[in-house]
Amino acid sequence: GSGGGEPALAQAWALHCETADRSYLPCDAAARGGARPSSSVVAHLSCGPHGQLAAAAGRSIFLLALGASAPRRRLRAAAAVSSLVHAPKRRLLCAAGYGGVSVWEGFGLGEAPARLLPFKGPLEALSLPPDERYAAAGAQDCTLVLWPLHAGGSRDGDGGDNGGGGGGGAGE
Repeated sequence: GSGGGEPALAQAWALHCETADRSYLPCDAAARGGARPSSSVVAHLSCGPHGQLAAAAGRSIFLLALGASAPRRRLRAAAAVSSLVHAPKRRLLCAAGYGGVSVWEGFGLGEAPARLLPFKGPLEALSLPPDERYAAAGAQDCTLVLWPLHAGGSRDGDGGDNGGGGGGGAGE
């Protein structure tokens, strides 16, 4: 009946995740078959403009549209995705993982990322400010990294080696 019950489900999709042998299985079947959990569960979501949704499972990113019965595109990140965000003003989708941040322009017009914002090591968190001028990521070694998001990626000679780790010099 009405009043106080569970809200109605708006929409659901059955996603197919990549397995170790590069085949695709429904995510729940991949998990039951012993696939690595990072490749068989939807662990990261990002809501974009105009009813767009991005869902990451392992290296696969599924682009979905509200009202559609199936994902409209599957992207492949450079590494397993640890964080996922949309930049609607700049029409970017950014995914953090080992080795940096994969950036797609135009919300996934191509399967491969348009560019990679490099980092030597695993990134765990990713965020963009409201003006979308830069990407901020946090690494496992407690390093915080910033990259400009202007056209063309990071600037030449912007300093730092994005090496993931402190100096550890004699005076420290």
